[in-house]
Amino acid sequence: MKKIVFMGYPDFSDNSFAVFHQMIKQGVQRKYVWFYYKKNKDYIAKKCQNYFEEQELKNVVFIEAENILKVLWHYLTATAIISTHGCVEVLPLLKWQQKINLWHGMPLKNIAALDGGKSPQKMNSTIATSPVFREVIAKCFELDINQVQKIGSPRMDFLFYDTKKLKSIFGVENHPHIYMWMPTYRKSSEGKEHSDGNVKKTIGGLSAEDLKKLDETLGKKQEFLFVKLHPMDFLNQEMEAFDFKNIKIFTSQAFLDYGYEVNHFLAMADVLITDYSSVYFDYAILNRPIIVYTDDADAYRNNRGFTNDKIFEVMNTSQVISDKEDLLRVIELPIADLKILDEESNEFINQYAIEQKKSGKSYSEIFLQNNNL
Repeated sequence: MKKIVFMGYPDFSDNSFAVFHQMIKQGVQRKYVWFYYKKNKDYIAKKCQNYFEEQELKNVVFIEAENILKVLWHYLTATAIISTHGCVEVLPLLKWQQKINLWHGMPLKNIAALDGGKSPQKMNSTIATSPVFREVIAKCFELDINQVQKIGSPRMDFLFYDTKKLKSIFGVENHPHIYMWMPTYRKSSEGKEHSDGNVKKTIGGLSAEDLKKLDETLGKKQEFLFVKLHPMDFLNQEMEAFDFKNIKIFTSQAFLDYGYEVNHFLAMADVLITDYSSVYFDYAILNRPIIVYTDDADAYRNNRGFTNDKIFEVMNTSQVISDKEDLLRVIELPIADLKILDEESNEFINQYAIEQKKSGKSYSEIFLQNNNL
């Protein structure tokens, strides 16, 4: 039986998890191996309970990434490697393997070879959601354009999942509208050290008093705001604890403890608030309003840089705000008055994903059709 090794970031998540989930649900008979870091053992157990029946996982083995000998053994004996991040990405290509790096979203900010230096990732292929991102991804990972598959990100499948149960779990089933604020990081706490844009010790530069005003505004409209920090954001370690009635702030670990996919969580949102995060491109497929909070665009461009200025220009056709006063003002508006990305702009960033959605098949299904795993 063929063996497939999976790894993602955070552990057991994102595009790798979406492909794995689809294979399990389709009943594809393989030996499945997941590499994970032992600190996340409890989270992984919780996520297995949320998405699988126990008997579905009988052919799945979980290996601690800290166990180098076991990791190398499974890597060397696997017929395919599916990852987004992790220790496998720098290991060599083997002639008897397919090694596919699905990354964790389409990049606006410079990564890999475009972020100074040579790309450390070794892969046979990857994916992109549109022609512009196909070119960007090829440059980032120093690949031939034909190594970049034309496909929507598998993790986007979770945007179309039912959210009734999640709304009950998170206690927002009685709120008519939900905002989701998902900023990228300015200063990283993991991996390659970055200090991008204007580094603040508050979310979007909002003080405790500003957040209190925001909470009051949301309360008047009976609306709710979730804020989820990026896994690499240094604020995960320094975030002040708040107690609001209409705002819930999740550190990365606090969110992981619930055991749900980010895009499944995001599917609850009627409005997304973000900045330079790839979550923008995923969420756009839903044709819902997006508020782009770019209070430090020039500093971010100078420090980190954008993969393609045209992509950033497209994002700026959404509801753009540039400071905390704008944010408080826009939250007061009826959601029906907020901008939705126009069709042409959406196709620019999601052409393949939009075309494939019309087929009635999930992105994970299409990925599996295109790759003999």
